[in-house]
Amino acid sequence: MGRRIITTVMSIVLVMSMCIAFAGCGSKAKTGIISLDFLAATGNADNPNTFFTYNSWGKYEFNKEKDEMLRSDKAMELIDVIAALPNVLGSEDEPLAYEIYLTYYDSEGVERYLRKNGYGGFPDNWKEIVKLVNEVTLDHKNVTDSTEIVTIDADFLRRNFDASDSMLPEGMTLEEYVSDTGLTYKDVFGSYYNIEIKLNDYVYDRLEIASHRIYENTEAVPSDYESLEAYAKENLDSITEKGEVSISGKFMDCYFDIVRFDCIDTWKKENGIDTGMIERDGTYDLGMIKDAGMEGMTYTEQYNVYTDPTGRFLIITRCGDYEVIYAFFNR
Repeated sequence: MGRRIITTVMSIVLVMSMCIAFAGCGSKAKTGIISLDFLAATGNADNPNTFFTYNSWGKYEFNKEKDEMLRSDKAMELIDVIAALPNVLGSEDEPLAYEIYLTYYDSEGVERYLRKNGYGGFPDNWKEIVKLVNEVTLDHKNVTDSTEIVTIDADFLRRNFDASDSMLPEGMTLEEYVSDTGLTYKDVFGSYYNIEIKLNDYVYDRLEIASHRIYENTEAVPSDYESLEAYAKENLDSITEKGEVSISGKFMDCYFDIVRFDCIDTWKKENGIDTGMIERDGTYDLGMIKDAGMEGMTYTEQYNVYTDPTGRFLIITRCGDYEVIYAFFNR
């Protein structure tokens, strides 16, 4: 009886082992493209020849067709031709021609990463590469197989982004903007690019607006109401409101609050200012959290903060025109 039980148990173990073995043999290693970040410096605003795509591996139904293409035989062929490229083609002193970042599972299911950069020109099989790229990726505009490298200059911005010198303060030009920033194709098409925001940032730097800003650890210099009133009268075109710690008014049709720096906490409490934020250059702004009109949703109304040269007063405004800010401090 005991021998029969042992024999039965051994039979079950053997069957389970065979099932596991067959299951293992039947499973297929994950292969194909995980993600592809592609840039060819040959396009324009309508078709920049740059995109990012990724494989969700069946996680999302709407990605099903794209996912299947990224693990197809064509995808494996694309992986091979990209892998065959030199890591760097040409000299980095020359203009960028292309940039490819590829992560993938190879034929053995091993995750790998490739980065390929080309400068001054393209490989002989560029048309083949572009053809495979367009066949494998389905969620972007077709990449062209042009090998004419685009240089970003002022005329390119005028043609592609409706840019003009009128978007800059008098005396500044788009040519200066491109030259001063060293603007490249990757800057424009390698990530989100908004010409108005970028020009505004350029004006901010060019006019040295940061020199009038405060930082989170900037300390107040003591003041009094009489000096506040004198400063406001000297620097505002008109005064609309007076308080114990602040005076409000307009300069060049923009609204400003001039606040005693050593009384800023009182002013914040009186005006519902309940947050602060550190900007890209380390300077400090104030914010008011407001109801967005939808249940549970809010947004922050931002107030830019400047200081007078003596450090006694804060100039607080929502004016985003840096020409006006420059004029305020240089009248």
